[in-house]
Amino acid sequence: MKKAVIALIISVFFTISFAQSAADFRQRAMTQSTVHFTTSDGRVQTADFWQLKLGRFEVDLVRRFPGEGDVAVNGNVNIMFMSGGYLEGNGFGNRGRINSTAEFAVRRDGGFQMVRQEAIEYIFFGGTRVKLIDGAGEEDLYIFIENDQNIYRARDFTLAIFVNNRATRELELTNDIEGITAIAFTAERARAGHRATMDELNR
Repeated sequence: MKKAVIALIISVFFTISFAQSAADFRQRAMTQSTVHFTTSDGRVQTADFWQLKLGRFEVDLVRRFPGEGDVAVNGNVNIMFMSGGYLEGNGFGNRGRINSTAEFAVRRDGGFQMVRQEAIEYIFFGGTRVKLIDGAGEEDLYIFIENDQNIYRARDFTLAIFVNNRATRELELTNDIEGITAIAFTAERARAGHRATMDELNR
């Protein structure tokens, strides 16, 4: 009986710890970072906690397994640009759950140059085009998932918006906004991204 009680206490402790860790992870993954985005009418809106959905992609990755060493893994991951300032991918493959890292990239000098959030002036045209702050002009935008076998263009450009529930201290999804034309980190740049999308559509 005593062993059963101890086992139950340990089980409850780990359940609570796991739930708290999951909540903490969500909070870290979407730290507050105000993004400005435009809709088809050119109106600028803002969100503080958000995920920009970029699409689902098939990937070939390498993962280390105990007793097996490096193993080739194939699967599908959903890539999202998080308000914490980075890209992440989550999905499933032939060896179970897959968590992957990713980067934005542009093509330069026959290769790919990784792009950090602070270098972005605006992303537009369904997430397939970008204007960098130090760039001479607008460029094609790529998603680089861990290695050069997994380089894609965005297939989605939906913004998921979250709010911080002060009662539960957790982030809650409020809505998904489809059909956005651009995102940026100032209203002026978002408007410029919207104009660039309109220009692309009218070509």
